[in-house]
Amino acid sequence: MRKIVLFLTVCLLVGGFTPFSALAIDLVPGTLIKTSSSSSVYYYGYDGKRHSFPNEKIYFSWYKDFNNIRTVTNSQLSELSLGQNIKLRPGTYLMKLISDPKVY
Repeated sequence: MRKIVLFLTVCLLVGGFTPFSALAIDLVPGTLIKTSSSSSVYYYGYDGKRHSFPNEKIYFSWYKDFNNIRTVTNSQLSELSLGQNIKLRPGTYLMKLISDPKVY
C-alpha cells in the first residue's frame, strides 16, 4: 500500500501525469454526466472512462428518470476517454424469437 501511495504522490509532484483523469473535474465513479450543448448522457465508470447510453430505452433500463445528471463543460468531457456503450440492463425485458418457443 505504501508503494502505491508513494507512486501516486511522485506522479502528482512531477506533473504532467494524472493517474485519474477525473481529478481535474472532481468526478466520482458512478456519476452520470452530460454537456449543456448535447443531449447525450454518459456514465463515468470505475475504469476512468465515460460510457455512452446509445438511446433512451437503454438509459431507462438502468434509471427511472433524468435526475442526478451532472453537467460538465465540453473540454472537461473531452478529457475523459470514451469507453464502451452501455448495454440493456439484463432482466428488464422479455424476448422471444419466432423460430424458438422459449422466452428469454
